[in-house]
Amino acid sequence: MAVQLTEADIVHTFEVLAGLGAMSGRFAAQRITDQELAELRALHFEMLAAHARRDLSIYYRLNALIHDGINAAAKNPVLAAAYARINARVQSLRFRT
Repeated sequence: MAVQLTEADIVHTFEVLAGLGAMSGRFAAQRITDQELAELRALHFEMLAAHARRDLSIYYRLNALIHDGINAAAKNPVLAAAYARINARVQSLRFRT
């Protein structure tokens, strides 16, 4: 069954995602390994190339991988699970906007 979200639900969900993303970024900045950072940089450059080609499906896939990588680098499984659960609520909206 698809989740029906009101405009307020969407705004509130993105507010929470922004907060969780900021927290992941803060933790990742403290805990990331050189290898993880190199992988995120490579994904970022691939994402920029996809944007330049206007290949939105690749762009969004790479963007999601970058967010997953930041969450993994934060090394907080509770935070990563919360982000994934809330992000799943609005994932389809990203492709429609």
